[in-house]
Amino acid sequence: MHWSLLKEMVFNELGDDPENLFASLDKRAFAAASLGQVHRARLETGEDVAVKIQYPGIARTIREDIRNLLLLMLPAKLSRDWENTKEQFDVFLGDIDSHQSPGRIYLLHSMVTHFPFAFNEHGKASRAPLTTVGAEKDVDFAALYEKYRKQAMFADSQLGAFMEKLRQEEIYDRAVIIVTADHGLRARPVLPLPEPIELDHLTTQIPLLIRAPGMDSRLSDVDYQHIDFGPTLWDVLGRPPLEGAQGVSAFSAERPVRDKVFWVDDWAYFYSSEDLAWHLGGLAAGMPEEGATGAEPEAETAGTEPAAESTYQ
Repeated sequence: MHWSLLKEMVFNELGDDPENLFASLDKRAFAAASLGQVHRARLETGEDVAVKIQYPGIARTIREDIRNLLLLMLPAKLSRDWENTKEQFDVFLGDIDSHQSPGRIYLLHSMVTHFPFAFNEHGKASRAPLTTVGAEKDVDFAALYEKYRKQAMFADSQLGAFMEKLRQEEIYDRAVIIVTADHGLRARPVLPLPEPIELDHLTTQIPLLIRAPGMDSRLSDVDYQHIDFGPTLWDVLGRPPLEGAQGVSAFSAERPVRDKVFWVDDWAYFYSSEDLAWHLGGLAAGMPEEGATGAEPEAETAGTEPAAESTYQ
């Protein structure tokens, strides 16, 4: 470690330059290891001491190594009633640090509100039997919805814990927070292919919540689609969109006229402005290019429901 860097490390840890803290400090280390190096020194009172200097960034390196190890271990725990989803959240939360977070993007894809609904509203293992995914004919949808509701409450508490972590690290007021989903509530279990599920508006109503410094609270019902996520994020960050990026910012005053397409389990659905309903378009592999979002669309009828409702907070 160069002497100038060593002096900076000592100053950051002890609050003063080595010349003011020690009667002498050898510039050359007499021992070194994976975490740092050791220098001989003498105190002003005459005692000989050893000063161990930790390599810069080693704490972050260890933390990231542990995080990566935990993430690699998560798939091996899928048999434990989805307990890994809670552990994944704990790893995500523990990685947020006020010294390392500025300029970083943290991404968490939570599976808490998915089958098999293994948790109650407190995040404890549900005593009800696990919900299976299949084509069962006799399904108690009221009980199924209640399990979903309780597990959604647990997901809300995780979001609250995330907000509190940002406040503890004193970065909440400077953070850009985006919460969204890949689909809304499904009214029935998933049926195996090649039989498509019936699509309703509950499934296509996808929340988009954005909180950013200086942003006013308001509700918008613009035709936001997930292809707009990237441009929206760049807009919030005050940066120009990437060259060739598809979609448009949710804050753009110029809204595109385009088809509304929703993909579920490799099936494509199109929204009709004539009957205000979703209709099956076909399998993803067999869809013609002109059926995809971004193709030349037909004009929409004014007043149709958006594919996703967006909330800006």
